[in-house]
Formats: sequence, structure tokens, C-alpha cells
Amino acid sequence: MLELEFSKYFTKRTISIIIISILFYTGFSLISDIQKISDEFANINLLYIPLILSFHFLSMFIRSIRQKVFLDSLNIKLSLKQNIKLYFVGMSLMVTPGGSGELIKNRILKEKFGYAYAQTIPVLLTEKYHNMLSVIPILFFFLLFKPSYEILIITSIVTAILVSMFVIVKNQKLCHNTMTKIPRKWILKEIPENITNFYDFLLVLFKRKILFSGLGIGVLAWIVDAIAIYFCFISFNLDISFIETTLTNFAPMIVGNILFIPGGLGVLEVGMTGLLLKSGILISTATALVLFIRFMTTWSSVIVGILALKFAKFN
Repeated sequence: MLELEFSKYFTKRTISIIIISILFYTGFSLISDIQKISDEFANINLLYIPLILSFHFLSMFIRSIRQKVFLDSLNIKLSLKQNIKLYFVGMSLMVTPGGSGELIKNRILKEKFGYAYAQTIPVLLTEKYHNMLSVIPILFFFLLFKPSYEILIITSIVTAILVSMFVIVKNQKLCHNTMTKIPRKWILKEIPENITNFYDFLLVLFKRKILFSGLGIGVLAWIVDAIAIYFCFISFNLDISFIETTLTNFAPMIVGNILFIPGGLGVLEVGMTGLLLKSGILISTATALVLFIRFMTTWSSVIVGILALKFAKFN
């Protein structure tokens, strides 16, 4: 039955985004020197790859636990195994605009388990909110040890946006007015016209206990991801501190997330390359490293997600 889901969600739009991504990475490589980039890849210490992937997928597992916390809080009961499968299936379409492809999780919850969109979409939106929120304390803390005016501005702006979102959610009238005025695109397209029930479920997820539980789990997941990123730098024989590698990757990443760009495509690559060049790293090394990190994190998740989408079974 999930094979039908695969054909339904792995659409022409998704394939188009993958093709655009390939073209972008080709152009991105041409800006530098393909031969030099190839030389950089040839010199990668391959022994670090299993370690990188282990930490990255551990972070994914931790985020799946956060998903279960959110689902349980809305009385959506899945076993731990079903929850993990559901989370990884969502990764298959994470590069769609605004992450809208992750709505596949909501479709599965509706078709396989009978839960309405009004009950499940708040979980997906809250997950995306926490993906940004849980990066903020890490960035601010690390900036104490490695100050950066540019990253401080980025982090402060994103923080202001997240605080504004929180205020809107906690104010029912303001939330209703906002939800009726914003375009119903991407993830928001499945929100029911009558948003009363939707708001009630969303409000539960923004209660203090659940909010701080999600924040704590999210911070842990990002720290584990930061370790994976650090080992990416080490595999290129770059002697850069853990704090600096984390700031260099997380700051552009959060900009891509807040702009709802598919997978942060372009924003992370250009932003991270700029920060690396500012640190004195050669453009060929910076370009190769960014491409390597992309594949080890985003695209490895997509590949595993596609396999989960194709072969996972939900009873």
C-alpha cells in the first residue's frame, strides 16, 4: 500500500527540485575549479564517514523522539517503531518548498490511523518551529566564545521572528486573524477552513511543559548534528574549533529554514562558503566541504527517507 504513497508523493515537482539541485551544485562547483574540488574530495579521510553518518542519524532519531512527545500530547498514539518509521518517511520529501512534502506524514496518520489533519498538522508546524527555536540558544551561547557581528545579527532577527510567532499562537484572536489572512500554500494548504480545532491542538503544543521538553530535545539533537559537522571538517584535515564549525554551519542553515526555501538550497551553500572564505579557507576547499556536508546531512536523510517511503509498512 505504501508503494501507492510513493508514486503519489514522489511527484514531478519533487523530481524537478532534485534536478534543480543537481544543476545548482554543478554551477556552484564551476564557480570554483572542478579539478581542484575533485582533488579535495580525493583527499578526504574516508574513515570519518561512518562516524559522521552515525552522529547525523542519531540526531534524526532524537528528533523522532520529539515528534512522539508532540504526538502523545495530542493523544495520537503510535508505537516507538511506527513513530520512527513515520519520521524517516517524512525525510524523503524534506527538500520540497517549505518542507510541504513532509505532509506525507499527516496523510499516513489520516489514512492509516484515522487522525484528522486539524489534529496532526499542528505537530508538523510545531516541529518546524522547534527546528529553528532549538538552534537559537546554541548560537547565542557559542557567540560568547567566538563573537561574530554577522551571525549575531542573523540570530537576533530569527529570534525576533520566533518570538513574534509565539505571541501570535498564544493569542487566539490574533492567531485566527493571522491564519485567515496568510496564503494557504505548502504546509498551510491542508489547514481546515474552520481553524478552531486546529488552534486548540496547536495551543496544547505551546504549553510550557511541552514547549520546554521539545526545546531540550531539539538542542540535544542539534548538538549531536554539530558533532557530525565537526567531523566533516576534520575529514578535510581542517584545524577549526567545534564552536567555529557549528557557527559556520548553523547560521546560514537557520536563514534557509526561516525563508522556507526547499532544504535551504543556495542559502546554506553561499552563506557557509562566505563564512569559510572569511576564515581564510581556499575557495576550492570551502566549496568541496560545503558539498560534502550537504550530502552527509541533507541528501543522506533524503535517500534514507525515500527507502523508508518505499519499503516501510504501517499496520
